[in-house]
Amino acid sequence: KQYDALEATPLAIPRAPGAEPGFLILSNGLVNISSTALMVGKDGVRSPAELKGKTIGVASLGGTFVLETRYVLQKQHGLNTDLRTGEVKFSETPPEATATLLKDGKLDAAVLAQLAFYRLRGSADHRTLVNVTEEFTRLSGHRPVNSVIVTYREKAESKRAALGELQKMLAASRAYLMANKAEVFRDVAQKRGVDQAFLEWIFTVLDLAAGPVSETDVAQITATWEAAKSIGDIQSAPNVKDVIFRP
Repeated sequence: KQYDALEATPLAIPRAPGAEPGFLILSNGLVNISSTALMVGKDGVRSPAELKGKTIGVASLGGTFVLETRYVLQKQHGLNTDLRTGEVKFSETPPEATATLLKDGKLDAAVLAQLAFYRLRGSADHRTLVNVTEEFTRLSGHRPVNSVIVTYREKAESKRAALGELQKMLAASRAYLMANKAEVFRDVAQKRGVDQAFLEWIFTVLDLAAGPVSETDVAQITATWEAAKSIGDIQSAPNVKDVIFRP
């Protein structure tokens, strides 16, 4: 607990031990619009149903991008996606090797998001089998949340005023970004060595929520938790409104 606030998966709250979650949500974080894709090699499987008995590469089994994919494959395409006993095997695969493994047919499919999806989305050697996030949104009625900003309950008690200011700073930072995208993208690209075109693209497929938690945020986080419950990732979840930080 060396930090006062940190970015975490939204599932950190319902997964926290104890009857009362130890985290409070300061702010929503990354909200996915269409950044997660299930990709295959150009000569790979033609439909999600063909993935039964196959292996899907993922960067991390605990990532929310994997949650999105498992939910869509189970609810829309009828596949058992349990990580231990399911009909599809999910295997952690080094991201730098994924493109070659798909191209050579050594990996049946892969969950790609953000930069990895950006790099392969126009490749002649790869195909998007499912736009996972768009299907998740259609099925659940809300966009999936990939991260939230949380604080600890004891930090909230001891540093309430400062954390309230942090909420305001997050909201102000987002507002500045949205009003000055060209300037911010150019500056970040130069200082961080990032492709400016990627920054321009990523903000068309991801939203960065920041600041006090809104009703829209509550609905999106709730939908993400309900998706996790429906595939057995978590057994229960609190009411989001009961775990919001209030200055």
